[in-house]
Amino acid sequence: MEKFLASATKDVKYVGAETANGVPCHAYTFNVEMNVSGQNFAGTGKAWVGAADGLPHQIDSELGMRGYFNQKSHIVYEYDVDVKVEKPLP
Repeated sequence: MEKFLASATKDVKYVGAETANGVPCHAYTFNVEMNVSGQNFAGTGKAWVGAADGLPHQIDSELGMRGYFNQKSHIVYEYDVDVKVEKPLP
């Protein structure tokens, strides 16, 4: 999967220093071109990678198959989040 995604990612360009969700990041734009089961998909995206930790903090993308559909996604990554799970009531 890693090799497939790497081969589908094209034209990565450094945009500059930006902040994503209060975290200083390096921003990049990219294009996506892939063939899945004989169907061609294409799209664009932007990713924010933490300047201090090198981790992804946000990815916005738009991917589609011409004439059929277009999909947008907005993914926000959070790290070291304090999560509490409570036992459900009977």
